[in-house]
Amino acid sequence: MSPAASTAPPPGPDGGRLRPFNPATHYSPHFSRAEMTRTRPGIPNVPTTAAEMELLHLCQIVAEEARAVLGVPMVVTNGYRGMDLERAVQEGAKMIAPGAPLKASQHLKGQALDFVTPALPLWQAFEALYAVPAIGWDQLLFETYLRADGSRSCWIHISCAPSTRPPRRQAAAITETAPWIPYTPGLARSIQGV
Repeated sequence: MSPAASTAPPPGPDGGRLRPFNPATHYSPHFSRAEMTRTRPGIPNVPTTAAEMELLHLCQIVAEEARAVLGVPMVVTNGYRGMDLERAVQEGAKMIAPGAPLKASQHLKGQALDFVTPALPLWQAFEALYAVPAIGWDQLLFETYLRADGSRSCWIHISCAPSTRPPRRQAAAITETAPWIPYTPGLARSIQGV
């Protein structure tokens, strides 16, 4: 097909990297406002203006680039968490005592999302993202915890840096017994037990 006969949409303001999407329902082509602001019953979770800007950056740049590398859908399990939702998460996970000050979280600022990849083993997804330095992630974390029934829950946390500094490029694994293990290739696979 000749370039003149192409049915591709014209390049957007970002140079054509993103396909068209509805900004009323999505932050980017593959990441909806609904999934990025999902909450628990009875807990409001409306992003601040500053968090909205960070969510746009996170989704349009970091998350879309990550999805392009993976080539499979990323199912968001956590995105933006306002103060009330962040408190429920931190107190529920026993990260803080009830009523204690919140710990720092990029989720609270709209700079982070957690996801799983049902179409790809999670350790492979992590290794693929870790291996591509061009993705501008700030933190890439392989997080896991042991459930009461003995099964293991795993997810990937990916974040963007605020506009005031460059990405830190921190990669680590986090488990119920080790809060921060600097990442080395193969660690996610061994943690996931494959």
